[in-house]
Amino acid sequence: MKLRPIALLALTLGASLAATSCSSMSRDAARVNGTTISVEQIEDAVDAYKELGLVTGEVPPTNSRIAQTLLGILVRSNAAGITTDERSAAEAQVADRLVEFPAVLRPFVVDETAVQARLAQDQPGLVEALNNAEIWVNPSMGTWNADDVNVVSLSEAALAGG
Repeated sequence: MKLRPIALLALTLGASLAATSCSSMSRDAARVNGTTISVEQIEDAVDAYKELGLVTGEVPPTNSRIAQTLLGILVRSNAAGITTDERSAAEAQVADRLVEFPAVLRPFVVDETAVQARLAQDQPGLVEALNNAEIWVNPSMGTWNADDVNVVSLSEAALAGG
């Protein structure tokens, strides 16, 4: 059976649109050097903020500033290649404060502490790791801003020229 050029184009376009729509519904919040950060992990953390009374009103969990900040913490720690030993040292450093946080938020505190410790010990190495990382952020959550080393909204990125 021989396909006409128009039929082939329609078939190709349909397959392309189907693939695009499937990928836009990704439950991945981000992927960093092959590690996946799930939307659910970020949603659960935002919910914990709400339960603590740190967020009032209806906040869309996947594109709020809080969600972007939380996602930025995990993107930075994964991009930096924070090790288990570094996480353990960070956890020991903040152990007395961790009890104040719901369990779902503790990894964010530990990871940010580990990144800050790495920054103090080896800023050039950290910057190099962040610059060389393969980072993808789900557009529904925002975009990675390498200059700010954080996840920002698409509108913030447009205003910044990136």
